[in-house]
Amino acid sequence: MKALLQGLGLVTAVAVCSPGMAVGPSSQSYAMPSSVLNAGIGPAAGAGHDIASSLGGPVATATVGAASARLHAGFQTAAYQLSAACLLDVDGNGSIDALTDGLMILRAMFGLTGTSVTNNAIGTGALRATWADIQPMIRMHALDIDGNGTTDALTDGLLVMRALFGLTGASVTNGAVAPGASRTTWADVRTFLNASCGTSLAP
Repeated sequence: MKALLQGLGLVTAVAVCSPGMAVGPSSQSYAMPSSVLNAGIGPAAGAGHDIASSLGGPVATATVGAASARLHAGFQTAAYQLSAACLLDVDGNGSIDALTDGLMILRAMFGLTGTSVTNNAIGTGALRATWADIQPMIRMHALDIDGNGTTDALTDGLLVMRALFGLTGASVTNGAVAPGASRTTWADVRTFLNASCGTSLAP
């Protein structure tokens, strides 16, 4: 099955899914608006998704919810404003900081929008400074840090903030792991943040 993804009206990419895939698009070609791509490629429901592009350039990886799913190199991060699905450097200044990026993520998790998110929380040298810039970078589906299937300020947000403040071990996870979580220990959380969210947290 092939799907034509069209973003910005300029760029094409091809998604190839394995023959045994149980769910997915029913037609061979369909268009995905750039607004969807800019918001991040969300979880894939079925196995065997294999997303590739005709473009060269940097890869934008995506967290997917199924086995055998991968996103190939070729998606242009500059064109699509995509990067790792779990993105913590939301202001784009090249560093992840609790009092800027972490604060904006936490505010957004609490349901705030606009300047209520960005006021006094934009880092020095930021490439993204307005809510219009920041909002697409806060991908709630990818910020389920404890892996319980829900993104929540008082669990996932707290885990992010504690980790970005330099806490480790039980000081990060105590009282901040939701029931049904698949990542319950500091080792689990640290591994996820480092592998999926662009951090380099020490043990």
